[in-house]
Order: sequence, then structure tokens, then C-alpha cells
Amino acid sequence: MKLLQDIKDLDTIISDLQYSLKYEKNKDKANKRIKSLINARNNYNDVLYNKFKIDSLNALILSNLKAQIMSDKGHLTGNIDLNFYLKQTATVINDGYLQKLAELSGIILGGLEAKCINEGKDVLGVPSKERISKRLLELITILKKDIWMTK
Repeated sequence: MKLLQDIKDLDTIISDLQYSLKYEKNKDKANKRIKSLINARNNYNDVLYNKFKIDSLNALILSNLKAQIMSDKGHLTGNIDLNFYLKQTATVINDGYLQKLAELSGIILGGLEAKCINEGKDVLGVPSKERISKRLLELITILKKDIWMTK
């Protein structure tokens, strides 16, 4: 990952500049530059280790695996093929979110239409698949902001 190399390079540059500081004529200007580089390095570290929220991603992947295993009822028989479930998860990731968004919007739309029909209501009041997709994306954005803001 290039980001890791950039952080390492910044550490070397900062060390070199701190060493050469004693030879600088304008120490205040040199100190400001060093502090700026230190801030940049710290921000890189913050993004890499704190902002990517790796723990949240792990929780989502494990939750997905759990849901797959529970829905297949493999946990009841002890017949759990983790490689199979990991391949399914990889397929989900490779298909991308647009595929899952379309699938989930269709499921929700079908459920809402079925509910209207069962209750004798007009299905014209059901939101469109596009509206459902838009609302799901709004909810995902809220969730990502919540994850981003947690420590």
C-alpha cells in the first residue's frame, strides 16, 4: 500500500529536517514546515488506522457469514462449509453494491405490493423501486457517517 510507504518517507524527511534545524537561519519558518509535515503524517496515520473502521467492516462480514449459516441451518447439523460461505461473501463483494441494492429494492417492493394486495389496498401508493433504492442509499449514508464518527 502506497500510503504506508508515504508515512515511512515522511518519518525520514521529518527526521532529516529536525537534524538540519540547527543549521537553519530562519528557525521559525523551518519549525512551521516540520510541524506541517508532522501533521500530515499524523493525519495519514489517523486515516489509515482510525478512519477506515476495520472493526466495523469485520463486524459486517461476520454478520453476513452468520446470517448465511443460520439461513442454511448448517449450524443445526454441524455441516458448516466455511469455504462455501466465504466464496458467497466474495461474490457479494465482487458483484458490487449496485447489484445488492437492486435485489434488496426488488424484495422490498414485492413485499410492499403483496401487503397492499392482501389488505385490499391500491398498489399505486407503493413507492417505486427507484424511490426505495434512493431511500436505502440515504440510510447507508447515515450508517456510514455513524460508523465514521464513532471512536
